[in-house]
Amino acid sequence: MTTPFDMVVLNTLDRFHLVEAVARRVPKLAPMAAYVVQSVRDKLIEHRDYISRYGEDMLEIRNWG
Repeated sequence: MTTPFDMVVLNTLDRFHLVEAVARRVPKLAPMAAYVVQSVRDKLIEHRDYISRYGEDMLEIRNWG
């Protein structure tokens, strides 16, 4: 199952991948980049598990914007 937001995730165009890219590329963020990247990956796993279980995006995704 996939959702509209998941399609964006699958194409790595979502806000989570954007945050990860910034954390990896901005020198001032280097000291905490690994934590940011892990946090993003954890959120993407949570996202995948949620849509697999419920068939829709997480509430925080649906109400964003």
